[in-house]
Amino acid sequence: MRLLFLIGLLLAQQPDSVQIQEKLDSTVLMSERHSSMLEIRPAMPISVNTDLLRRIPSITGTPDPIRFVKLLPGVETGSELDAGLHILGTENSHSLVSVDGVPIYGSTHILGLFSTFISSHFEGMNFYPFSSGANRIGGAVDMQLPGRVPGKFRGQLSASLFEAEGTLDIPTGRNSALFVSARRSYINLLYGNFLRLDVFSFKYGFTDGNITWYWEPGKNDRFWADFMMGGDKIDFQSSKGGYSLKCDWMNYKGSVHHRHKWDWGELRQRLYYSHLDLAFDFNHDIYDMYVPSVFGTAGYSATLSAGRWEGETRVEWHHSRPQQTQVRNKDLSQMAADESQSALEASAKVQYTLPITPSLELSASLKGIWWHSADGANYPALIPQLRLVWDARHAGKFELLGGMERQNLFQTGVSSIGLPIEFWYLSGKELAPQGSYHASASWGRNFLSDRYSVSVSAFYRHLTGQLDYSGTLLDYLDPDYSTSKYLLHGFGRNFGLCLTLHKQAGDFTGWVNYTLARSLRTFDGVTYPSGHERIHEFNAVGNYTRGRWDFGGIFVLASGTPYTAAESFYMTGGNLVAEMSPRNYYRLKPYMRLDLSVSYYFHRQPDGRGNGLTVALYNAQGYKNVMFLMPKRVNEKHGFSYGPMTLYIRWLPSISYFHKF
Repeated sequence: MRLLFLIGLLLAQQPDSVQIQEKLDSTVLMSERHSSMLEIRPAMPISVNTDLLRRIPSITGTPDPIRFVKLLPGVETGSELDAGLHILGTENSHSLVSVDGVPIYGSTHILGLFSTFISSHFEGMNFYPFSSGANRIGGAVDMQLPGRVPGKFRGQLSASLFEAEGTLDIPTGRNSALFVSARRSYINLLYGNFLRLDVFSFKYGFTDGNITWYWEPGKNDRFWADFMMGGDKIDFQSSKGGYSLKCDWMNYKGSVHHRHKWDWGELRQRLYYSHLDLAFDFNHDIYDMYVPSVFGTAGYSATLSAGRWEGETRVEWHHSRPQQTQVRNKDLSQMAADESQSALEASAKVQYTLPITPSLELSASLKGIWWHSADGANYPALIPQLRLVWDARHAGKFELLGGMERQNLFQTGVSSIGLPIEFWYLSGKELAPQGSYHASASWGRNFLSDRYSVSVSAFYRHLTGQLDYSGTLLDYLDPDYSTSKYLLHGFGRNFGLCLTLHKQAGDFTGWVNYTLARSLRTFDGVTYPSGHERIHEFNAVGNYTRGRWDFGGIFVLASGTPYTAAESFYMTGGNLVAEMSPRNYYRLKPYMRLDLSVSYYFHRQPDGRGNGLTVALYNAQGYKNVMFLMPKRVNEKHGFSYGPMTLYIRWLPSISYFHKF
């Protein structure tokens, strides 16, 4: 009934009271003001107005761009402790998360509850579901830096039961400005006694910061200098004693951007460095284990567009030090070999757009990639892509897309919940690049005076050079541990269908989408679903604005993800060994969640300024979602078992104060 009611609201809302009328001779054209936070345009990236994200519920009561992306068509819903961003069935590492084209590694904090982005710092967000043109085989999320000088000092501040954050826009002259954002959590202060994950209690805290300097020296030039960082610590303690876990996570990036315009074109340049630092410290009665890892990229990119032509070049140096395990017990201390890697990657791309008819357009691109690793491996490649767009006017817009992609970066590890035991690897002599052959078809159109839009897309993607980690955390105790012993090499297939209905104007806006998709992997001749696959997924998002009130709701219903169960345990040589089921043979129960929020403005101006309170309830139904399964120590007689892990808190209320001036 909830779903039927929400869909009915989407179709029944009356036009917004704000309309634009333009009289041309004797004809009056009318169009409504686009009031949705989302703009879905056929054959274009999905644009998100980050200023409006506050209108829908969030886990902390303050907006989160990455968690919002998981509500978009084709993006798999993650559980509360899933840090992955899976677009059209791809792996988390296949998707590029960036700030104005600069890659960000570790875009979510530990456990995936919060992203590293402070939404009020950014001008907007673009989502590319099929292909971003970057050297990745999946989609992309790109945050947009502020691009105008404010007329006066202004800012946004908010504080919830979880964290406080703020953004200040500071003019530093007639043609320059400084944008400063910061966020700090204090979750343990109020929720310390309730932060439990099955038998674990934990303490958790995170910090984020972002500084951007913007300068307009003339009408044709723009400069940005941007620095952002994030860090957090988490401390797990078992209520039954015997072991504890500490995790440290930190990322940062610095970049300089320049844009120059001519009458005939535009040049965009970026110089940057992006870094991720992880540490995993496991303490047991019998042994201690410390697992650090590092990944970083330094690069330069330039994009030149001129009429129907566009060219891009990118040069990057990558450095990775995957897990270097250090194990200590009462008898010995051992350290795994240093498996540090580095490589140089260069690419150049040219694209031409040809109007075949006034309503039919063909774009063709060719990209050359050269990869040289420190161990002497060279991987050159030519990557073609074709895109055909037909604007059938009242019948909508159609798009066909096909081509290839190549990626030389890999990420794999023991978990997928954002713990610092997921590592980055580089292509080399022992690890060939991964690739993608993809095709998609999509259609979309607006109707009812552009108040609504509908879109349908189908996709297929064949993945080569796929990597999977077959080991467990316990394998790190092996004195002869080597990453290569546990890496599986294979291929994959993703295919599916996405349907979306979007109400984009009026007091009530929102969308419903359904995705039917498979994400299959084949290793050693055995095919099984990927660990993040959700065959069916339904999302409904709605917002109603009236006067000083905003009401928001989110409903998610999705198939359970596959998992590999430990069917028995035994001890050998003082080590615990698990006998596992076939890979991803079982599935968790379906995931379901209803979130509700209401915001009241004490003072609200048409330009968005004002202040007020937001009250939200996360998982309002109290549905007990299982996030993952892990070994549990039952007792001395029965040893270990494999059981579900759930959050101790089933309903998560929050209240936040916000002020925009």
